[in-house]
Amino acid sequence: MNKLIVFSAMEPLALSGDAKLAVAVIYGLFLGVLLVKCDFSDRVIVKDNLTFKSMRMLKLLLLTLALGMVVFALLRDHHVVQQHIASLPFWGVLAGGIISGIGLGMNGLIPITAVSALASGRIYAVWSMIGMALALPAANFIRNNCGGVLSKFSGNINTTLASENGTWVLDNPALWVAGIALILFIIIAVLGKKEK
Repeated sequence: MNKLIVFSAMEPLALSGDAKLAVAVIYGLFLGVLLVKCDFSDRVIVKDNLTFKSMRMLKLLLLTLALGMVVFALLRDHHVVQQHIASLPFWGVLAGGIISGIGLGMNGLIPITAVSALASGRIYAVWSMIGMALALPAANFIRNNCGGVLSKFSGNINTTLASENGTWVLDNPALWVAGIALILFIIIAVLGKKEK
């Protein structure tokens, strides 16, 4: 019982300086190895999953989303983690999603998988890295020249994963996302294409 009390009294994880850099490097290495082992860095496998020739990646993403949302809700309730969702303009989110989707369709890679693909020796990931490098000046150009026009059409998106009434209630968005992802995973696992 004392361990539960100590665990729930922990402060949120907040690192700075060298400790923050060390944790980021270790987490990045772990994530990179995980992406390579799951074949997310292979564009042929990603394109097969995007065209539904294979359902492996979709099942993995849905199961990860379902379990991750529940774990996040539990850790947030025990004050181990905090959510940090920035207030973003709608058009920026929409444009970023469209550009990421186009890049994923053309290359079979998104920025994080492009880095892991390049680290695992797949030279074609260089094109994605060049695209990411060109995206920053393009975004600054659009922000400086079209920011006023775009701001007239859109307000900020304000989202939260917290429920005012607690974790295990029906109005908790984290549990809704987890439940829908789990139901879709079960449907795809039962009715989807069986893989070898």
